[in-house]
Amino acid sequence: MSDTTVLVVVLVLVYLLSGAIKGLSGFGMPMVSIPVSTLLLGATVPQAMSWALMPVFATNVVQLAQHWSRRGVVRRIWPLVLGMAVALAASVQLLAWLSAPVLSMLVGAMMLVSVASQLAKPMQFSPSWQPWALGISGLISGALGGVTSFFGFPALQALIASGLHKDDFVFSVSLTFLVGGVILAIGLGGQGLVTGTDALLSLLVLLPALLGLNLGHRARNRLSVTAFRRLIFGLLLLTGLSMVANGWLRL
Repeated sequence: MSDTTVLVVVLVLVYLLSGAIKGLSGFGMPMVSIPVSTLLLGATVPQAMSWALMPVFATNVVQLAQHWSRRGVVRRIWPLVLGMAVALAASVQLLAWLSAPVLSMLVGAMMLVSVASQLAKPMQFSPSWQPWALGISGLISGALGGVTSFFGFPALQALIASGLHKDDFVFSVSLTFLVGGVILAIGLGGQGLVTGTDALLSLLVLLPALLGLNLGHRARNRLSVTAFRRLIFGLLLLTGLSMVANGWLRL
């Protein structure tokens, strides 16, 4: 089996899994696909980000369409989306300046922080503080997301703390990640970090990502989401530690 065939087969499996996780929980695709691509396939972080662009864009569009009736929640979450967009547009410019080992350590560290925060007891924001808390969370998420591709921390925690309905939460996450993905794509392309081959691979893994999304969406009401997420978070903790160690050894 050629190296190209191995690459394609592994990527298909990675995006099938990450799509299923996103379909089940509403988020998690970049958190799975990017670090696994770097560890299993030896891809650089910007390269792994470029492979994720089309699947992230398409799966978030699908989830927005599935929950379009909840679009009124934008009136509550716009400070988070705006803050993230502004900070992300600035921080993504750092990608071309950071070394591969440093990026690996940053991504691994963000995975550990994100997973740990998901396992912690959620807090609650009072209505009067929600706009400020969401805006600040968006700024932090964008600043971190530009160099790690993870827009989830602390944006996810802020959305949870706002007491959103389950469907409002999925719509909010999908909108936030869609906006972030578009800005990230523009930033990567503007810095010449997306090659024609990378774009082709991103298009190739689109179908398995959508298939996984559909499988996860169907399984949402049949499986224990709590038990499944704990298993996935455990695996992600190990992956994050591996990326930090790998980057440290390569410094």
